[in-house]
Amino acid sequence: MTKQESAPAASKRRGKKVVDRWKSKQWYEIHASPEFDNIYIGQTPAAEEEILYERVLENSLFDFTQDFEDASMKLRFRINKVNGNLANTMFVGHELTRDFVRSLIRRGSNRIQNIIDIKTKDGYVFRLTGTVFTMNMARSSQQKTIRKIVLDILTEKGNSLGLKEFVQEMVFGNIERDIKRIANEIVPIRECKLLKSVLITAPKADAA
Repeated sequence: MTKQESAPAASKRRGKKVVDRWKSKQWYEIHASPEFDNIYIGQTPAAEEEILYERVLENSLFDFTQDFEDASMKLRFRINKVNGNLANTMFVGHELTRDFVRSLIRRGSNRIQNIIDIKTKDGYVFRLTGTVFTMNMARSSQQKTIRKIVLDILTEKGNSLGLKEFVQEMVFGNIERDIKRIANEIVPIRECKLLKSVLITAPKADAA
């Protein structure tokens, strides 16, 4: 009796149509944020448009500049707008690779680090990790002065620049060069790097 009842059920399972989930998905082209000229950075599949929102992609700065010196910087973009099969993004941060950061550390020198929240002129708030690597050991008073220099320069840049200009100066090294130039007046500086940035607040129009 059991075998007679199970046979139709097994036949039904064999006859059931298998749905290919990949065929039901649409491919979307993803473009970088306006700070990077909205260039194409990849594609992704999704069954529904709503799934794309908040998806974060990671690209190397090398992908934009074709300069191997930029391969150590990772840029992060979050999808925030979809139009047809095109997905636009906003810049949400960057980070230098661990191997690169380790290569900057030397014995007999200081690593002077600040973690600072900076607000741009148009209301975007970034949490920045700024680090100065000295040539030699610096006194505690000198380290304190350098931290203030980093804070003052980042604050001034935020107050005077909108999102696009701030991101470009941060990513392409302008801010780092300004910090190094002034900090060099206190102690000899080997490197100045913004190791990481994270967008923590955006105006309501772009936060969605």
